[in-house]
Amino acid sequence: MKTAFILSGEGARGGYQAGVIKQLVDKGTIPDEIHGVSSGSINAVGYSYLGADGLCDVWKNIDDIDKVFTFNKWRALWRNGVYSTKPISDLIKISIEEKTPICEAIVSILNAKTGQLARVSNYKDSKKLFKMAAVASLTIPGLIEADHPDWIDAGARQLVPLKYVIKGGATNIIVILGRPIDAPLWKSNGGIWHPFGIGMFEAVEYGYRFIDLMLYEILLRDIEKCKRKNQLAMAGNRKFKQVKLTVYGPNKFLFDSLIFRRSHEGLKQGLNELNVMSV
Repeated sequence: MKTAFILSGEGARGGYQAGVIKQLVDKGTIPDEIHGVSSGSINAVGYSYLGADGLCDVWKNIDDIDKVFTFNKWRALWRNGVYSTKPISDLIKISIEEKTPICEAIVSILNAKTGQLARVSNYKDSKKLFKMAAVASLTIPGLIEADHPDWIDAGARQLVPLKYVIKGGATNIIVILGRPIDAPLWKSNGGIWHPFGIGMFEAVEYGYRFIDLMLYEILLRDIEKCKRKNQLAMAGNRKFKQVKLTVYGPNKFLFDSLIFRRSHEGLKQGLNELNVMSV
């Protein structure tokens, strides 16, 4: 049975994913491949090269956004975003240099010019291209600058590449989210002051939430499709193969995706709960 982990984009809630990964690995569920979208790509890279313990150590050291991005309000005048990815880029470089991955990591990116999704693998592509794709998976035009001129965060189009992973032959698929599927709209709890009452972080968060609502609906439909195809496969329809699908996530909303000062809270919760959201 080929086991695949799929990690959605969760920003600062990535610590929760890291904790769940460690629990699953400690209990004997070892991924043959690990897929990441948006910030989930960072966890995919981290586990592949550092293992579950090393990945958790990374999140223990992330206590504010400046450990991931650096801010300069004047940067937008000559670059394509006010945040630089240099801190996380340097961390990825250190993590993968001179190391052999323990499993295949595949990151999803979106070509901003063509609108097409692309996948980059540490088994099939060069280390330089893989690092570039991992960093690009975090970039948002106008806000977070990109190293690659065309690649941006695939989370704007796809939350979980379920169909792609099934086509790749995985039969035991574990999706790890950083929030409940039915999380209610929230009140932002951190940001940069703005004279009209909404900060830069809040504006970005509202945009993220709008996209998330649409993408989570797509995820729910994908899960239902997978269940229906499993039923057909069990009934003897050879057109479909049976897939074991398990979705993990917190039992309540944690915090906003840019509040990295609370990342350790997500890690602690991930290490102490295994909440199955859908099977």
